[in-house]
Amino acid sequence: MTMPARLQTNALYRELFNSSPDGILLIDAQTQGVIEFNDAAYRQLGYTREEFARLRISDYEASQTPEETASHVRRALRDGHDEFETTHRTKAGVIRNIHVWAKAFDLEGRRAFHAIFRDITRHEEAEAHRRVMAEMLDTAPSSITVHDRQGRFLFANRKTYAIHGYDEREFMALNLRDLDVPESAALIEERMRAIAEQGEASFEVVHRRKDGTTFPLHVFVKNVDWQGAPALLSIATDVTDARRAEAEIVGLHRAVESSGDVIFLTDRDGTFTYVNPAFARVYGFPAAEVVGQATPRILKSGVMTSKNYADFWTMLLSGQVVQGELVNKTKDGRAIVIESSANPVFDDGGNIVGFLGVQRDITERKQSERSIQEAQQRFQAVFDGSLDGIAIVRDGVHVLVNRAHAAMFGYEPQEVVGKRTCELVVPEDRARIMALDAEIEAGSVMAHATEFGGLRKDGTTFPAEITIGQRVLQGESFLIGIVRDVTERKRADVDKAALEAQFQQAQKMESVGRLASGIAHDFNNLLTVINGMSELVLAQVSHDSRVQADVQEIAHAGERAARLTRQLLAFSRQQILEPRVLDVNTVVVGMESLLRRLLGEDIDLLVVPAPGLGHAKVDPGQIEQVISNLAVNARDAMPQGGRLTIETGNVTIAEASAAQRGEAVPPGSYVRLAVTDSGVGMDEDTRARIYEPFFTTKAPGKGTGLGLSTVYGIIKQSGGFIEVESEVGRGTSFKVYLPQVAKAVGTDRVGPTEVTHAGTETILIVEDDAGLRKLATRVLAPAGYHVLGAASGEEALGLLERHEGPVHLLLSDVVMPGMNGRQLAERLVPARPRMKVLFMSGYTDDTIVRHGVSDAEMPFLSKPFTSVALLQKVREVLDSHA
Repeated sequence: MTMPARLQTNALYRELFNSSPDGILLIDAQTQGVIEFNDAAYRQLGYTREEFARLRISDYEASQTPEETASHVRRALRDGHDEFETTHRTKAGVIRNIHVWAKAFDLEGRRAFHAIFRDITRHEEAEAHRRVMAEMLDTAPSSITVHDRQGRFLFANRKTYAIHGYDEREFMALNLRDLDVPESAALIEERMRAIAEQGEASFEVVHRRKDGTTFPLHVFVKNVDWQGAPALLSIATDVTDARRAEAEIVGLHRAVESSGDVIFLTDRDGTFTYVNPAFARVYGFPAAEVVGQATPRILKSGVMTSKNYADFWTMLLSGQVVQGELVNKTKDGRAIVIESSANPVFDDGGNIVGFLGVQRDITERKQSERSIQEAQQRFQAVFDGSLDGIAIVRDGVHVLVNRAHAAMFGYEPQEVVGKRTCELVVPEDRARIMALDAEIEAGSVMAHATEFGGLRKDGTTFPAEITIGQRVLQGESFLIGIVRDVTERKRADVDKAALEAQFQQAQKMESVGRLASGIAHDFNNLLTVINGMSELVLAQVSHDSRVQADVQEIAHAGERAARLTRQLLAFSRQQILEPRVLDVNTVVVGMESLLRRLLGEDIDLLVVPAPGLGHAKVDPGQIEQVISNLAVNARDAMPQGGRLTIETGNVTIAEASAAQRGEAVPPGSYVRLAVTDSGVGMDEDTRARIYEPFFTTKAPGKGTGLGLSTVYGIIKQSGGFIEVESEVGRGTSFKVYLPQVAKAVGTDRVGPTEVTHAGTETILIVEDDAGLRKLATRVLAPAGYHVLGAASGEEALGLLERHEGPVHLLLSDVVMPGMNGRQLAERLVPARPRMKVLFMSGYTDDTIVRHGVSDAEMPFLSKPFTSVALLQKVREVLDSHA
């Protein structure tokens, strides 16, 4: 090349070198000094040519060390080129991103390389912006897509792929219509038109995922330009969680509304802003009456103090949750116990804006707790007060015992706790009791009772009975033992055979009594006819007639038979009680002949009636039973014969004397009946037990042990008391004391009297015994009464249907075949309310009561009765005001 040509080329190179927008440096490889640089090199760093010419690379290199810069030089020299990025610092201190290309070459016989560096700061900022935008779109919580109007996707962010279940390639191959479910796809064209007209729109669609499941989306669509063409930008949000949250809110609201607990909201001042229906159920206030009202004014019960409320609000306003029990008032004024939780409600700034209250009515629970507590107290009282020993055992060791259990074994309760059960059992019984405990704990045996020998603290033993059962308390198994000292029972078992014999004897005597009761009715009917007819005959014959004497004997025999019947019923203890004022001497003297036959010839009976004896109100049959029982006992106490004395007397008991008699004896005047024998007598132990039922000193088969207990009961029932004096070998004296009463008019009358109780009323006689019915008619008709007769209740009902006049008195037997007397009266009296009723019967008291009649309830005439007694009773009933 000629010199001019070279010069032209150099000039061209120089022009290119200086006009290049990139900075160019020519660098000596050996000295690393800058040989030449163009204008862009110093201008992009903010220096003048002169300033830049004085700089080394390290003066403006911002990120690499001199060693790193040298390594790039070495690499360029070794490989012939190098390319890298670094940062330069401008004269003003601004850091610029630089891309460097370096290439080695020979320059006039020496190694050099040129470095071309380009400021890429703006490019990287733009790229970084693009990356940030892309990252923002990919990390956006919403699905962002761009599609054309045909539904072809032009762009989709990562969220779009994720919520639809596709990867990027799969998704970008889809059309919008591939995602919409049929219901949403049908609306696509309509929505496109709306967007075209309005420029944007929002709506909800349902998309289908790759796996076929569906989900709701809320979509905002807007017209945009995309790379110079019209398109649609869609921002879609998966509202599955929102819909679920809405459902949860609805469910929560329903739960609050249907909650059995009271739930309410108030503002900061305590004014109600919401109450659930339970509020009305518990407090009686409907929501309309509550919302807007202050809680204390509505619910304040008066039980809680002002300090209670002040402390409550202080804690609540400090941000604390306040829990506890309150006593509130309902609308109707009832005080109820409330379990309450009050919770502050905060806004986003942490300020209290209101309160949430959750309350539960625990009134019944508190009452139950009180009941349980009371039950526990009662249990404790029973536990501590039980006469039986109670022990609770776990794993063979006492964990709790009552005082009775500890005392039974000679310990204090705290001494027994911790002891093994076998320590309280005699050695020979320990293995058996321990085996029984194991069987019960294993569940193979239920509660079981057994006997064992108890071992006291002092080493003595006693027979004991234990009932063992298993209980599970709070997940732990316990054995509960009820222990009883059976020493007395064992002692009583010794007399068991004798007691059984006494019981059998009593059963035999009871059978005899039932037999006596069974024959009493017919026998009394016969005696009534015999005695009544005798009276009628005696009233018709002259006193000097031989017939009169014979009939008188018949009457006397009937009277004795009647007394025998009463004695038989007294023996059976089933006679009808008819206490009346009488002279006890009359009873004693009247029984003398019977007693002589009863006692036998080897007993000398002495009857000593006191003159001027006072009167007592007793049942004659009962007092006869008392005398008979005492006489029989005396006879049995004199097996070789002896003397029995029966005497009467008047006694006055002073107040001081009454207090010394050992029992509650009212002071006053008494009739005393003393029965004294010269028999074997009794020791002190026997005297202490003579009134006990079934107690007897007689040989088996010779006594029931009920005689003296019956005597004691009769005297007590009559308002009196009895004393006994006895000494072994010197006989026994029983003294019966009966309160004296004033003598009643007509008492002690004996023998037939003249009929004076006449009348004109109509009397209906209902009696199944024809003889007795005839007798009653013979007695009443001559006295002026109009008599109607019937053999049964049914016949009486038929008779009265035909009878047109009034019936003033129903005289009916109680026990009859078919309809009894009480049933007949119940049928007749309602239709004839003015009709009086008089019952008669020869049955005993027990039978009469079973048939609905008792002498205390209505007028009653006991068979056998005399003509005079019948006339008196009839007149008495007719004249009564009842």
